[in-house]
Amino acid sequence: MNPTTTIPAHDGVPAEAVLVVDDEAGVREVVQMALLDSGYRCHAASSARQAADMLNAESIALVITDLRMPGEDGVWLLHQVQEKSRDIAVIMVTAVRDLRIAIDCLKQGAYDYITKPFDMSDMLFSVRRALERRDLILMNKEYQRNLERMVDERTEELHAALDALHATYRETLQALVASLDAREKETTNHSLRVMEYTTFLAREVGISEEEMAQVSWGALLHDIGKLGIPDSILLKPGLLDPEEWRIMRRHPTIGHQILEGISFLDQARELVLSHQEQFSGAGYPSHLRGEDIPLGARVFAVCDTLDAITSRRPYRQARSFEQAYAEMINASGEQFDPDVVSVFAGIPLSRWKEIRRSTLPTDAHPSG
Repeated sequence: MNPTTTIPAHDGVPAEAVLVVDDEAGVREVVQMALLDSGYRCHAASSARQAADMLNAESIALVITDLRMPGEDGVWLLHQVQEKSRDIAVIMVTAVRDLRIAIDCLKQGAYDYITKPFDMSDMLFSVRRALERRDLILMNKEYQRNLERMVDERTEELHAALDALHATYRETLQALVASLDAREKETTNHSLRVMEYTTFLAREVGISEEEMAQVSWGALLHDIGKLGIPDSILLKPGLLDPEEWRIMRRHPTIGHQILEGISFLDQARELVLSHQEQFSGAGYPSHLRGEDIPLGARVFAVCDTLDAITSRRPYRQARSFEQAYAEMINASGEQFDPDVVSVFAGIPLSRWKEIRRSTLPTDAHPSG
């Protein structure tokens, strides 16, 4: 019989290929004949090295190998099979009745251990069971791959849905804040610009990406509480009297109340509440001091002041970024967190000007 023998597929389905490895030609032929009669495709090798070469050339489902052969033995071949693919089943055959050797082979990955002389029906039973087990393993791996692929697809869909939802949130909130800016005569996207400043500086300070969204939302919505301030106070062209200032200073608390119950803005609410606090404790509404003020609010305070100084107001002209830098450094440790100011001062002026230009309306004129 030829070393490799192939029989036609049954019902168009290719039969599984079995490699028989034995240095005795008679044993190889007997096993091959029985396998062919049972519907398997057969390959044969007279040595472990020849079999190892065939593993690279043929698609093998099962290896039946003698344990003791001249040159490399069956254990060596078992290791070669394991390196090639753990999807290939292995049955060890030997004339040596040594339980220790059998257990060792099974531990190393062999499916079964058969001793010579063997009953061919026992051999075929072991072959069938080994291939059934292999099929189950392959089916399970395919199931796991499909499951992982499905999870990846669903995860991508979920991320896309969340991104779309966040985009909708952002557009809605930006429209709301734009109406507030317009009401307060802030016609140059003050809230959007301060959000962009704050997001940039927050990253430089080291705020994590997980917290970044909340810091950004808080910066965008920092003045949302001014919705509760009467126009007579909010839009007053002159100085506010003490009672009017008392009412105006309530806007962080009002903003905090407005956002209550909106779960995705829980942390942003804290920035809204504390955005007027000062590092020295002189701020409001709670007179928080130092690191008792949320880090996002300490970052925001620097960015809000930067925008206030460099933006034109009805009662004064915009000042330069150089002047803003000088004022922020001068107020470090009093109004502002000195660590945040240190990071801020290390950022080139050109970067802040670039952010400002990207948020200005087309008819606005940025300051120097």
